[in-house]
Amino acid sequence: MIILSRILVEFLKGAAKKNYPNEFVGLLREKHGIISEILIISKSVGGKGFATLHTYMIPMISDSVGTVHSHPSKNNRPSRQDLRFFQRNGRTHIIISYPYEDKDIAVYDIAGTKQDFLIR
Repeated sequence: MIILSRILVEFLKGAAKKNYPNEFVGLLREKHGIISEILIISKSVGGKGFATLHTYMIPMISDSVGTVHSHPSKNNRPSRQDLRFFQRNGRTHIIISYPYEDKDIAVYDIAGTKQDFLIR
C-alpha cells in the first residue's frame, strides 16, 4: 500500500490548479514509508498536454522514489509517453487529473500498473 501525506496531496492539488491548463511535473520523496515531499526541478517545463523534466538538473542526492505530474483532462491514466517516463524515474508515479481533487489522483508502479494508496 502506497501512503501519501495529506500535506503533499494538498500541495499537488494546488500546483495542478495553478498550472491549469498546463501540466506540471515533479519528483517524489519518501520519509518513514510515507511519500511526503516533492522536488520541483529547475527548468522543468509544463505545457498543454506535456510536462518535461530535465534530468540533468536533478540533484545527485535527490533520493527520488518516483514522479508526479498533472493531466489537464479528466483522464488520470498514463499515456505511452508517461510509461516511458516512469521507467526512467523511480518506482512510484502519481497522476492527478482535472478537476484536481482527491478522487482524481491515481498511483502507478514503474510498469504502469495502478496501485492502491492511502492519504494520511
